[in-house]
Amino acid sequence: MSIWLSRGLIIAALLGMAACGPVPAPAAPQETTALPVTQPPAATATPIEPAEATEAAEPKAPPAETSPVALPEIELVTPKPAPVIPQPPVQEPATPAAPAEEVPMPQPPIMTDDVAFAVNDLASRLGVAADAISVVRVEEVDWPDGSLGCPQPDMRYTQALVNGSFIQLRAGDQLYNYHSGGRRQPFLCTSKNEVLPEDLPDELRGNPGV
Repeated sequence: MSIWLSRGLIIAALLGMAACGPVPAPAAPQETTALPVTQPPAATATPIEPAEATEAAEPKAPPAETSPVALPEIELVTPKPAPVIPQPPVQEPATPAAPAEEVPMPQPPIMTDDVAFAVNDLASRLGVAADAISVVRVEEVDWPDGSLGCPQPDMRYTQALVNGSFIQLRAGDQLYNYHSGGRRQPFLCTSKNEVLPEDLPDELRGNPGV
């Protein structure tokens, strides 16, 4: 009984649904329409009145009188001169010194036969060894006459040039002069009127200054 009752209810429900008509399908979603973007209204520039008109409209107040301000006294300071720093002297390039002239050294007298004879003769006269006698100078001269530069009193001599020599020796602190010429060997001159080579003209001296 209950089964039949439930079937009748189902059938009645189906009939009611058929009487109502077909069930409408669900509506498709509508596309959203973009709203127009509205720009804000442009600002209207407000004219600015010139400053002169504003100042002319408003009267200016007279400037307030200011009381004088006492300024501090300024002490004038005289600037001191800057110290003078001495500059070092400019050194000029040294000028190369000229080479010193070579002074010829005096050559020792040549020991000739006449010199050796004079040395031995003086050594025998003084009674000393020959090496105690030193030769000071030897000079060749032309004697102006036969006296050979050692004239003796009351003697006459030929007036002609005679080639000879002058030999000066030293023994201690004493000087001894020997003359020679022609064929005469050197002899010790003790004449007070002795003629020395420096007493003769240069043309009569073979090696003046020696």
